[in-house]
Amino acid sequence: MPTWNSNSAQDAALYTLMHMTSISSIRNDLLSKNDGVGGGLLVVDELKNIVDCGLDGVGVGDRLLDVVTGDGLVADVDREDGAAMTVEGAELGWLALQCMKARMSLSFLMNAGALSEKYNCSSFILIAEHEAHSLVELLSHCLESRSKEGPGGYSGATFTLKGVLHSIRCLLAVEPGNRSKFASISGARLNALLLKVVARHALLSDEGDTNNSGNDAIDNEAVDDAVVSLYYMSQVGFHESVCMSSHGQSTFLPFTFGKKSKSGSNSNSSKSVKNCDGKDIIVKVLTLYVGKIHASSSSNNIGRHAAIQLMLRASLLRFEGEVADLTYLGKRYPSRMDFDFTDELLAAADSLLIEKQTEGVRPKPILFGRRQIARYERYGSNKPKVYANPIIAAEDISFSNMSHSNSTIDEIAIANDIASSAEGLPGGESHGYIWKWEDGGRVAIDDVQSEVQEEERNTSHEFFAGADKKSRVEGCNDSLSTSPKHRGLLGKLGNFVSVLDDEPISIFGFRCTAPKCGRNTVVV
Repeated sequence: MPTWNSNSAQDAALYTLMHMTSISSIRNDLLSKNDGVGGGLLVVDELKNIVDCGLDGVGVGDRLLDVVTGDGLVADVDREDGAAMTVEGAELGWLALQCMKARMSLSFLMNAGALSEKYNCSSFILIAEHEAHSLVELLSHCLESRSKEGPGGYSGATFTLKGVLHSIRCLLAVEPGNRSKFASISGARLNALLLKVVARHALLSDEGDTNNSGNDAIDNEAVDDAVVSLYYMSQVGFHESVCMSSHGQSTFLPFTFGKKSKSGSNSNSSKSVKNCDGKDIIVKVLTLYVGKIHASSSSNNIGRHAAIQLMLRASLLRFEGEVADLTYLGKRYPSRMDFDFTDELLAAADSLLIEKQTEGVRPKPILFGRRQIARYERYGSNKPKVYANPIIAAEDISFSNMSHSNSTIDEIAIANDIASSAEGLPGGESHGYIWKWEDGGRVAIDDVQSEVQEEERNTSHEFFAGADKKSRVEGCNDSLSTSPKHRGLLGKLGNFVSVLDDEPISIFGFRCTAPKCGRNTVVV
């Protein structure tokens, strides 16, 4: 177990490497140099060895968890009861810091794309529980430009808010399992801090300005990372009445923000701002954020898309409890005010009047707690792309088509279609792909593709063979389907040639049917 302290050469080297990997131009050079001797691969392996130190050994992970949460066997320096930190606690504190730095470096590298093809991403950036707590604590300190004292501590200038936000976005994007990991430690902790970043930018500051408290600057890139991270976390924040189960889901945000006590009285009755509903706050903040994107010279399509998806599903998410529930028992930081909105933010949000938002499509219960889903090409590659669930598959489809349209299709509607297709309704195919649940009984894609081609040949032959006969039939009902019944493998997958097959296919793989409007589509 390494015991690097803040004055060691190893700690300085890891600190430097973390900041190098956070810069795209330097990161690309790091990955491309010295390919003959491994280059970036050697860097990744060494970083992986560091994070593994937090998992190796009997009970190491549990003892690290005690340190970062200030609970259990090992005392934390930030405990309010002043308990002394043991020698072992000091060593574990430094280890937790090194693991967090190494994991952040890995998140930047794996998000680059080139390395993700060579490595199993899950084994490299699937964070441990103690790392999730450490990142929540780090984000709270960065928001307040605050240092952490004691072993494993850092100054307020060691990490940048922008770098931490980008690392969190990378962790949530490249490995969806990290969304569940944060949800397991109360996802509302991370989400409340992310929302506070967006609120400060949208309600109080202009691009590049520091906020009124003198904290780290929040520019467009930083706030985009916060919005996209909130969007990723919403996948594990649905209300249990929506998914018919609480499995894998967590509270998305507190029900209310503000200083109002449970009894209903305010600490400063004459000057205090009234509480704000959590759902109303996020909708108002995101509406203003989208408006700022349109006003800027370089709009961010990904941030805009993420914000609109969040607003569509806001009424389906789980808002529960109070801000005080997010704090750690006996631990000084993160404090309640780290997670809560200041009076200035509450007043700014309360003054906003926005139109009633379009409500998104309700997800089908089958989207939750189901096995992985595989996407097969109808032609070409026979290697399927596997997703953790249909919602993540819908993310991929909507992102790939984002630049082709100004309208935003509700991703939940896409996910519902994908799940229905995997169930064989209406035909195993959706958005130009064949979908199947990953249950160990996967059908060979070569058989699927050959069956598709055979069915299309049979359809073509039967069509031309019956064309002459059909032309002599008087008063035929044009609404009747002329498609042959499917046999064999396609019969098991479902009816591929349905009424929808009469419509052309766009270059993006979508059927040109009547558009889904109203609850499914929002034009901003």
